[in-house]
Parts: sequence; C-alpha cells; structure tokens
Amino acid sequence: MKHEDVVLVERICQRDRRAFEVLYDRYVDVVFSLTTRMLGRETAEEVTQETFVALWQKAKQFDPTRGSFPSWLLRMARHRAIDELRRQRHKREATSVTEEIDLVIERIPDDAPGVDQHLQSAVRNTVITRTLAELPPEQRAVIVLAYFEGFTQSEIATKLKIPLGTVKKRVRLGVQKLKDAFAREGILKL
Repeated sequence: MKHEDVVLVERICQRDRRAFEVLYDRYVDVVFSLTTRMLGRETAEEVTQETFVALWQKAKQFDPTRGSFPSWLLRMARHRAIDELRRQRHKREATSVTEEIDLVIERIPDDAPGVDQHLQSAVRNTVITRTLAELPPEQRAVIVLAYFEGFTQSEIATKLKIPLGTVKKRVRLGVQKLKDAFAREGILKL
C-alpha cells in the first residue's frame, strides 16, 4: 500500500481527481479520528476537510524518502488541529479581555456633563462676562489677573504697582459683585 499511496500522490500532483478520491476514502476516518480527539466532533469535521484540501494543494510537498504518506497526512492534520486550538484560545482570550474592559467601563462613573450642566455652564459664563464688564476697571483687572491668568495677589500688586492691601480689597469687592450677580441669576457656585 505504501507504493500505491506514493503513486496516488503523484497522480494528485497531476490533478487526478480519482486518485484524490481513493486517498480520501482510505484515510478520512483516520484523520477524522485524530482531529476529533484533539478538537471535538464539530470542529474536527472542518479541520479534516481543510487537511484534504491541503493534500490537493500541496501534494507536491510530499517526499516519500522522508516518511510514509499516512504519517505526512496525519502530521498535516495535527498541525491544522493545533492551529485551530490556538485560534480558539486567542478568541477566548480576546473575548475575556473584551468582557473585562466592558466591566471596567461599566464601573466608571459617568461624569460627562449633561445638557442641563452645559446650559448651566453657559449661563454662568454669560453672567461672569456681563458682571466683569460692569466692574470698575481696577476691580476687573485684579479679578482677571487672579482668576483667569493665575497670578497670586502679591504678583498682581507687583505687576500693577499697587499695595497688596489694595489688591486684596479690589479682589474682595469684585468677587462679592460676582456672587451677588450669581444670586440674582439663581446660580449657586462660581
């Protein structure tokens, strides 16, 4: 049978379908048995078919001096089964990672501002802009430098060349006017 298998493989290389059918009928049960033990029945059917497709496509790679045809065919089947096991493992791992990410995302509190928060922010910005425009220029300057440009009160005093006490008084008066404007608009926080 060894010699007959070699002849059949040579005929497959010449695209002889009948030779392929003979080898398929002869070895399909053995290949299916091996892949079933490795993968389970459902996946084994698919891998068995892939093995015989590979036989048709790669028959020229069979070298009878390196071993028997059944060994070569079963090695191909085993490699395909191992590849399938790896694909399944990667799929499980990917699914597991995706599920873990989904769980983490579900636990993250949704701090994204809603429509009402955007509206409230817009109203607050409008009130700030309008109130700043209404402040006397010297109060407006210290408020802008302190709250919008990040200067300390000492830095503002140096920058504007005025006493620190004057800066503190202007900041206090300007902030009080902003608070009053917020109170009139019903806005609680600056």
